[in-house]
Amino acid sequence: TTTTTTTTPTTTTTIPTTTTTTPTTTTTTPATTTTTTTTTTPTTTTLPPTTTTPTTTTTTSTTTTATTTSTSGLYDFSDFEIDLNGWIDGGSDARRSKYDINSCPNDNYCVRLRDNSGSSSSITKQFSNVGDYDALKVDFTFSAVSFESGEDFFLEYNNGSGY
Repeated sequence: TTTTTTTTPTTTTTIPTTTTTTPTTTTTTPATTTTTTTTTTPTTTTLPPTTTTPTTTTTTSTTTTATTTSTSGLYDFSDFEIDLNGWIDGGSDARRSKYDINSCPNDNYCVRLRDNSGSSSSITKQFSNVGDYDALKVDFTFSAVSFESGEDFFLEYNNGSGY
């Protein structure tokens, strides 16, 4: 009697595959010979499924917005009471005075300009960081005494390119 056992291979798509072979055994007894045949069946070793955890990459983006900051406040104050406070007189026709003019705004010191003689009758001051300001406002008080026809009074601002 011959018994044959055949197993249908089952395939699962997994790697690696291992084949197991079972040896063929023949048993002989004195009266009867029985041959048992075992067919080699490929055995598929199934690996546990691999779980892939998605990696999240976070990109931080910084947006820089240009902001213009307006500076305001008192930039400079000069009342000429103590000194010229950084103002430079241009010459003989410009000076800090207490007695020349009775109409100084605070009845003490002021600047006297006379004779329409250009830079000699002017005062100047160099200001720094003016570009930090959106606007400049100049307040001043003056009194014209013996201001003749043809004489001029100017308040000038030099922006770096000229007056």
